[in-house]
Amino acid sequence: MSWRLVPDDEAFALMYRRAENLLQGLSRVEHSTAAEAGPGLLPTALTGGEALGALQRAGEVLRDALDAFSVPPDELGQSTRPRVFAEGRQRMPLRIVWISHAAIETLAAALRVINLALAPVDRAAVLDPDQRRRLDDLAELLDDFAPDLDLWTGTPHPPGRKELLQPLARLIALLDLPGDDDTTVLLAVLQANPDADVELTTRQAAAYDRVAERINLLLTDGDPLHQILF
Repeated sequence: MSWRLVPDDEAFALMYRRAENLLQGLSRVEHSTAAEAGPGLLPTALTGGEALGALQRAGEVLRDALDAFSVPPDELGQSTRPRVFAEGRQRMPLRIVWISHAAIETLAAALRVINLALAPVDRAAVLDPDQRRRLDDLAELLDDFAPDLDLWTGTPHPPGRKELLQPLARLIALLDLPGDDDTTVLLAVLQANPDADVELTTRQAAAYDRVAERINLLLTDGDPLHQILF
């Protein structure tokens, strides 16, 4: 396990719910198919609810640490958690969470197999006929998957297969965001003040801005309007 910095941001919570919706749908299909015709529909990385379980264990950690993951989410101005300020302005809080490497790797393995299922040429090149059949079945399931459209309000059209996969891919990237000097600076100041508001120094604020830019790129493709929140 290792410490990670994650944004206490509703866009992050929505990303999680969309990823969970996808893995829940695949898990339901696995269970219903196993009941009717026995196991063996999905590739190994998606069987037994392992990926969904890994995601939901991470979700429990996030719910304990982030206002945005509360149900209903706490408003930024009503939070009882420590706030972050720089140059007198409140910034989007970054929270420290303890995430299992095993959970991230389980999710990454599921992502790799879904990506493979969505690539017809690569899928056809798989030598094991049983795995190739499972990948073909997974591709059909993704074609037929009906997401919870309440999670996609505001989008111009229902999500396609690759759009359905993006939240999971971005979530994994955020949970596995590589550390650097900037994250080290922020981890140190936040760990030193776990229960108190923090006023960042000029150096710390510069580190915050660079980390926030990396996070916003994964959250929203670098949407400049969303960047204002940081």
